[in-house]
Amino acid sequence: MKLSVGDIKFSESYASTTVEVETGTYPFLSLTICKMHVSVPLVEGKALEQYKDELLGKARERISGMYKEIVCDGQNAESLLNMLVGKIKPTEISQKILYDISMQHADLEKRIASIEKQLSGSQDTGALNAIYAVGKKAAVDFLSQKEKRPKEEALDGKALKEVQPFKVEPGMILINNVTIP
Repeated sequence: MKLSVGDIKFSESYASTTVEVETGTYPFLSLTICKMHVSVPLVEGKALEQYKDELLGKARERISGMYKEIVCDGQNAESLLNMLVGKIKPTEISQKILYDISMQHADLEKRIASIEKQLSGSQDTGALNAIYAVGKKAAVDFLSQKEKRPKEEALDGKALKEVQPFKVEPGMILINNVTIP
């Protein structure tokens, strides 16, 4: 996705434009996801490129605000803002979550590296295995109900191998013997 700036219009005290969020996936077809009107105050001596950068920055701020509103579900946004300004003393976990939320999109590689580091540092995959076991049991129950047969007949033990479903190693994750780099 990318932001595109329309024609910049100048009034007596403001420079304004329409900024579009485009998909950028189709080379000859530009699809617009949304449009917004953005304006900044005029400053004597500023070049057109400086206004363009400032208008794009304001659009990014607005999009970031909308993203936080959606992520925080509207109601929790106030508590997040209180934590940001120091009214509430944050816990270690909330600080980590807040840091992850506030990272810019350009830091996506750092986010992925952080998640991989957290996963590689945790050798205890018991919780993931427990979730897998519950899901496996639910699937067997569902299939046996769907086929209207007893559980033992629906799926035999050979069809569902008893393997460790998740294995975390530095730099990769192994799920059901499929390596995810």
